[in-house]
Amino acid sequence: MISEKCKKILVKPNFSLKAALKQIDKSALQALIVVDEEDRILGIITDGDMRRAIIKGLDFKTTTQDIMTKNPIVISYMNNKEEALQLMKKYEVRHIPVVDEKNKIIDIFLWKDFLKNGEVTCATKNVPVIIMAGGK
Repeated sequence: MISEKCKKILVKPNFSLKAALKQIDKSALQALIVVDEEDRILGIITDGDMRRAIIKGLDFKTTTQDIMTKNPIVISYMNNKEEALQLMKKYEVRHIPVVDEKNKIIDIFLWKDFLKNGEVTCATKNVPVIIMAGGK
């Protein structure tokens, strides 16, 4: 089942750049996920991708399929939040779509999901610490 957050950012490959701009503005999530008729992920489009398309002079009728990042970094629903954060850091991305075993979109991790008071937070491991102090 697709999360409510994700439903707001799903578009089809034939969506126009103009329609995509309106959709991303309405969602305020800075990314759209391009899916096929069965909600399998085809690509992702960020607000930056759209700005670059406009700067290149592409027509507003250009489709999302033409400007999307194909084969985006995704994570399986079986992975946890910490693994998503590690992927985001490794690939320097702000969005990680969550897919099921059929590559169907079910959710998305956003960089802001890991922020608390402006700092990245995630579960920490309970590691024992020994403090040794000595002197004369």
